[in-house]
Amino acid sequence: MKKYLSFLFIALFAFSLQAQTATLAGSVYSPNGNSYENVTVNLLDENGSWLQGTNTTNDGAYQFNNLPIGASYTIQLEVENNFLQETVSTFDIVLISRHILGLVPLDSPFKILAADATQSQTLTVSDMIDIRKYVLGITNTLTQGFGIQYYQTNIQFNAPSNPFAGYSGGSPTIQLDEDTFDFDFYLFKTGDVSF
Repeated sequence: MKKYLSFLFIALFAFSLQAQTATLAGSVYSPNGNSYENVTVNLLDENGSWLQGTNTTNDGAYQFNNLPIGASYTIQLEVENNFLQETVSTFDIVLISRHILGLVPLDSPFKILAADATQSQTLTVSDMIDIRKYVLGITNTLTQGFGIQYYQTNIQFNAPSNPFAGYSGGSPTIQLDEDTFDFDFYLFKTGDVSF
């Protein structure tokens, strides 16, 4: 009987230790739903310190296992330079100019955010000039930095035709209290509005 109780106690203790960890997983997509492979996904603690990293699979998925529950984690996405170089073109400049002139509005709040190369929260000729310099190889950076933007897929814009008016959700930070398999993100390149 004593051995049975000892075994039961050890089994319950091991189970309680296992129950104190969780999995955080999700996928990385373009705003139009295409998955991104080989995106670096970094896991940061609540102080912004790096804990671990992984790359997305061919279907855009990532996963972190055995994370202590009750803690806050932030996901940080990074891409290779060739991803950045392959996505912005003269066609994007044409689409942005048509939007600015009121001829054909950009049809997604993510495209409007991507077009704001100067990060001024308005679309102007200055954005087009920055993007054009980049496309022509005059510069390898945009005025306010050359990179990517990403938001959790639960983002809700107050006014989709004016994403600068505010939004809810979209945060890359989560309080992990249980297994979470749908911590998904939209990823797009500043200047790329043709997705």
